[in-house]
Amino acid sequence: MLLMASSGSSEIISRQGYGFLEKEHEQRILHLKGTPYERGYQHGVLLRDEIKQNITTFIDPPKSESNLLTANRISAFLKNFTHLLSYIPEHFLEEMKGLSDGTSIPLHKIMMLNLFPEMFHCSAITVSGEASKNQELYHVRVLDYSIGKSLQNTAVLQVVEPEEGIPFLNVSYAGFIGTITGMNLEKISIGEIGGLGYGSWQGVPMAFLLRDCLQNAASLNDAKTLLQNSPRTCEYYYILSDGKTNESIGIYATASQLEYFIPGEDYALLAPPSTYEPGNDNKVVLSSCNISHLPYQTLLFSKDGSLSSLFHYQPKDCLLLTGFSHPERYPILVERILENYGSIDEKILMQIIQCPVSKQTNLHNAIFSPTTLKVWISHAGPNNEPAYTQPYQEWDLLSLLNY
Repeated sequence: MLLMASSGSSEIISRQGYGFLEKEHEQRILHLKGTPYERGYQHGVLLRDEIKQNITTFIDPPKSESNLLTANRISAFLKNFTHLLSYIPEHFLEEMKGLSDGTSIPLHKIMMLNLFPEMFHCSAITVSGEASKNQELYHVRVLDYSIGKSLQNTAVLQVVEPEEGIPFLNVSYAGFIGTITGMNLEKISIGEIGGLGYGSWQGVPMAFLLRDCLQNAASLNDAKTLLQNSPRTCEYYYILSDGKTNESIGIYATASQLEYFIPGEDYALLAPPSTYEPGNDNKVVLSSCNISHLPYQTLLFSKDGSLSSLFHYQPKDCLLLTGFSHPERYPILVERILENYGSIDEKILMQIIQCPVSKQTNLHNAIFSPTTLKVWISHAGPNNEPAYTQPYQEWDLLSLLNY
């Protein structure tokens, strides 16, 4: 059985301006308040050592061939650094400038660190209505990336009160100002799944885009409008929930596309072959292919064995996204959902997202109840134990904000 700890007494470690760092149940909680620069400076001063650790591990020159991919991506980033600046909103630049000044780390390294979430790959779930216990809305975010470099040892729960915008909770790591997992005071919760592609610099980096949603969206329509009106980078899948209306949406996003998934409705993801040329009458044709029928999922493979299309069948009142690259998770996820259909709550969800829904690289899991502004979070262990094996802690955003 997975254990859960409720929030209790905490210890304040240090203060900087309006911000302060406390620890509760071994979890760092970083409280940030004020202008973008002030919040960045508070963050930098209060977590200086942990941020330097992440810079040394992920950004400084790699020391082995095993880091060649990371080195190539950093090199590509540096070549496009000036161009990328034109897409990053000014308030994020100010916040990163504060981080740089608070840590005495060069600004370009702080920026590189904040592009790392572009490489995360994950799963996401919402259940509500007939699927859940008492028809409550739950939103699950599974983060799979890497637990071999001690990133989990710099995990921090950010509680942010911006001078302009909505207060929010950000499940993050030292030195990261963007959002990959979070919930705001307007009961909007957010998570993402990495897709294909890396290195498209003609848009707002994904984690900054989601941070803007978290800080400024009071409804799902607000978030959709923000995403539609912002230049975007690579392929991502997002799930957003609204605890005020008990609604959720899934989003497929690229630089040129925004498509929406609805709970309980079947959907398909189609990857046309490289030879396909769009036209009024053109069809996507696979002259030779293989079809694999699995429970709740159909896969279509091209003759070279690459996945071309997948079709997902969703249970009523459920929104299930595992991305395109790991289709093996989906049938298992649906089976576990159906086995517990009608009685799903946070405890059952902790069991549903056990391996292989969560992978061995599972960095953190978050189960949001946006209606109540509660969240249950687990992090990977200090010896690289996946997050799904670790205890969950319960947090209440209103209590964290001292409202």
